[in-house]
Amino acid sequence: MTIADIALRATQCVSLDTPLLDVAELMLREDINHLPVCAGGRYLGILDLGDILTGIIPAAVRGPHGLQHLTFAGDSSNLLISHVQDLANKQVSEVVNREVPPLEADCPLLEAMLMLSKYDMPLAVVDPNKHVSGMLSSRALLGYLLQKAKK
Repeated sequence: MTIADIALRATQCVSLDTPLLDVAELMLREDINHLPVCAGGRYLGILDLGDILTGIIPAAVRGPHGLQHLTFAGDSSNLLISHVQDLANKQVSEVVNREVPPLEADCPLLEAMLMLSKYDMPLAVVDPNKHVSGMLSSRALLGYLLQKAKK
């Protein structure tokens, strides 16, 4: 069996020049945390909601040597809101993860499970021309296997 046997979550691609604010709104509206990034319908990488959130956090507190406790900062909602507004001026190309490979539609289930556990996020599924046909999550794959186990 391959992942072609599993119902994939339909998805749309975002392009490298899409403003991050538009992507954040799309993710919230569609209740998704990951989107494939494409050019001409072909897979280039993946965008994670966490990548967008990281961009909202002030640079001084990010990273291994950033501040750990920020209670002294008080109400920083105005700062965070301004950083969210700045997302309109940033593009997907600034945060896309090009290191996460897609899954081929004929990928065996065991390989798909291994890749999903390695990257710990849903993965794009592509046809032989690298066009995205959907997203496969660990939840969907496990659900499929549980359903088959009960038969």
